[in-house]
Amino acid sequence: MAAPSLRSDPEFLAFWQERHVGFLSTTRPDGTHHLVPVGVTYDSEVGIARVITSSTSKKARNIIDSGPDAVVAVSQADGARWATLEGIAV
Repeated sequence: MAAPSLRSDPEFLAFWQERHVGFLSTTRPDGTHHLVPVGVTYDSEVGIARVITSSTSKKARNIIDSGPDAVVAVSQADGARWATLEGIAV
């Protein structure tokens, strides 16, 4: 049996529609993690999370420096509820 898709889980989708402070984790050139608070939206129709930033920010530079395989995670939390999305950043 296939695992249910988080993209279709009503509680997961509702949580991403609520306003929360999120956290984005990128990887620095030395391999350590860089974690910063961000505003994030999730478009479940296409499976894309969006974070607004400038190209000169440390998080953007980490992604650019990582090249086309920049693995990131973005989470948001509200008390004991949280959700994390992982994927390739562009």
